[in-house]
Amino acid sequence: MGVEMQGLEWVLVCLAAVQLVFLAVLTLRRPAAQAPSPLQEAQRQELLGLVKASSDRLERELRHEVVDSARAGRQELAQNLATFQQSMVQQGAERRSMPLASNWRCCKKHCRTPWPTSWEP
Repeated sequence: MGVEMQGLEWVLVCLAAVQLVFLAVLTLRRPAAQAPSPLQEAQRQELLGLVKASSDRLERELRHEVVDSARAGRQELAQNLATFQQSMVQQGAERRSMPLASNWRCCKKHCRTPWPTSWEP
């Protein structure tokens, strides 16, 4: 068992060495980076300009969408607040117009304490 393990270890070491040699060959075969030609540089600059113009337009449109969305949200909140205020005023008016006999909590049989007729101290 010990001899077989040593043989397996040698095989693994040899495979690792072969991989290192293979990686070194691939690294050395890679062509060197060439300087871009003037035409390629001009195309690159034109492409960068188009991307910048497109991103500026997209940014402007996004800003407008955010402003419109915020405006719509504020309008909806204002409308909800107005509806809430109107319902509160209406409930207050209904409470003031109730006859005194209906101010009893549950019924005269169980409870003798009426609701207060006004909220002032």
